[in-house]
Amino acid sequence: MQIAFCELEPENLESDMEVLHRLRASLPEQFLVLRADFVYDARVLKKVISADATTLAVGSRAPSPGEQLCTLNGIETYHYGLSLLSRGFVKKEGQSWEVSDSVLSKDFLEHLKQEGVANLLMLDEMPTYLVNLRRALPVACFTLESDSDVHLGEHILMDATQKGTLDFPAQYIHPVPENWITRCLLDTPITPNIVTVVSNLLAFLGVWFFWEGEMGLGVACALAVGVLDGVDGKLARLKLMYSRFGDKLDHVLDLIYEPLWYLAIGESLSRGAGYSDMTAVHVSIGIVGLYFLDRIATGGFKLIKKIELFDFARVDRLVRKLGARRNTNVLLLLVGVGVGEVTGLLWGILILTIATTLFHCFRAVQLGLRTEIKS
Repeated sequence: MQIAFCELEPENLESDMEVLHRLRASLPEQFLVLRADFVYDARVLKKVISADATTLAVGSRAPSPGEQLCTLNGIETYHYGLSLLSRGFVKKEGQSWEVSDSVLSKDFLEHLKQEGVANLLMLDEMPTYLVNLRRALPVACFTLESDSDVHLGEHILMDATQKGTLDFPAQYIHPVPENWITRCLLDTPITPNIVTVVSNLLAFLGVWFFWEGEMGLGVACALAVGVLDGVDGKLARLKLMYSRFGDKLDHVLDLIYEPLWYLAIGESLSRGAGYSDMTAVHVSIGIVGLYFLDRIATGGFKLIKKIELFDFARVDRLVRKLGARRNTNVLLLLVGVGVGEVTGLLWGILILTIATTLFHCFRAVQLGLRTEIKS
């Protein structure tokens, strides 16, 4: 891959096509053009790069960070400085290129449509739902021209790392400490994988605390894991440090340490009763069995239908928010430790897990029988 950088004065940034026209003899047959003062949505970059013909990234929002947070005006068509061009296009259209404040003239747009010399990738019409984030995320491309733009840009990027359709603690309690820690780590050499390792070390330390009957310390570790589990993903998306190994490691270890928490709690409580009452062990085994059944139902649905069961309809999102999940269960354990009634809250987790698992199994079968599901 060859990369060329052409520096223009700020007032001449929109003259890039004229520059390309003058350099057309040395241009490759097809090439990608993008502006260094823009932040581009990865979905737009992928679309433009994978295009077969000349393609311009355009939309109805002005390319300033503030406008990305506003509703579409639909009056003007803006070019975001991102294009897949051909030498022939530059030679033919370079001198007739009409852009002012990133706005493509209506005459030039009409010319492009009539002549069919370029495809227009309309950002407004791109799909916004992201399966892995379980939410609709508007497509955004914007320029950074001032400190206020940088501040708004950081807000947009941080918001873009937040997953949708979460359990109650992750949606309403965790974002504040998660975002604060993520911002602190952005300019450090600490990688998302390091955060993942620390999180999992705390998770297994929590297993040991629960086993030893130190319920307060065990819950403290579990609470920290809930926050750090969000930090590593946000840090990876902001630093563009995606790691398939880190992602797989995170998900595999999730399946190990959380069940071990419940089993360790049950063993500790039964040991404290001199093993004369094994109810706590039986309850914890029941929670673990239902945990894996729930994972099979929801994971199988996602694998087959390519959409999260949690985010299919309003009732599914409600159950995700209030149903049995790691963070919700840890919050219940925190209450149990606070009132000195861990056994009672363990029963509460079992009951909530039964209801959640039965609901997910029913929905997975019900929706799985449909021949077509719109995401």
